Amino acid sequence: MAARSLRITSAGVAWLSYITVHIFLAAIIVAVSKQLFGDLQGFTDTSAFLVLFIWILQTGYMTSFVAGALATRNEMRKQLQKLTEKLGIDTQVMKARAQLTKREIANYLHSDVQNKLLSIAIRVESGKANLDMVSEELTAIQRLLNTGTPLEPLDRRPIRAQLNSLIARWNGFIQIDLECDESVSDQNNVKQIILVVTEGLSNAVRHGLASKVAISVKNLGEGVLVELRDNGIGPRSGTPGLGTRFFDSVSGSNWSITQVEDGGSKLVVRL
Repeated sequence: MAARSLRITSAGVAWLSYITVHIFLAAIIVAVSKQLFGDLQGFTDTSAFLVLFIWILQTGYMTSFVAGALATRNEMRKQLQKLTEKLGIDTQVMKARAQLTKREIANYLHSDVQNKLLSIAIRVESGKANLDMVSEELTAIQRLLNTGTPLEPLDRRPIRAQLNSLIARWNGFIQIDLECDESVSDQNNVKQIILVVTEGLSNAVRHGLASKVAISVKNLGEGVLVELRDNGIGPRSGTPGLGTRFFDSVSGSNWSITQVEDGGSKLVVRL
């Protein structure tokens, strides 16, 4: 209540000041005009003062109206500019999210799905395929292809448990040794590590014809170092493919694959 009274009082004072200024201005103009030009014909001092005061008041109102309209237009222009910029940012965010989703799907297709298909193919070829396992893997792959997104829930198990599940797919076909720093617990890092190891194993078997792979996952504090050594034929030269783009995307191009002295390849990926 007190605040409202204060606002009313302030408005009254401002209005009184506005009128007073215009009264003095009209009086000064009438006085100066009388001194310069003498008595105004047809007007008494009072009538001249009133006419001039009303004219000045109207001019002030018109000036205030025009100034307010210009200020409103400028404010609307600023608001429209902000809205346009926000819409542009929102559009960029949506595009970035769409690109990220597409990249995640591509990574999933190229690493996990390819790994599953390769594992199934090797098992079927060797006559060691478990029909239930094959059916389960194919159902998951078909579901992914039908929906366009991996519906598998995020695996929140410790990283070693997830890597052991991945290694189990290759039991009986290649020897895999695992050295894992279990202090790596961030789920985003774990997800990327699983994808990297999946892709690395697939490359070692499919391109390197390896029968042994050693996996190392180390927590560097500021990041994670993933290494895969195999006893295959070593890196092949050729045009970079999806695997190269995959490692670029998950590591920011901070990876390498080299020939080791005793044969085979060494893949190093820093996340």
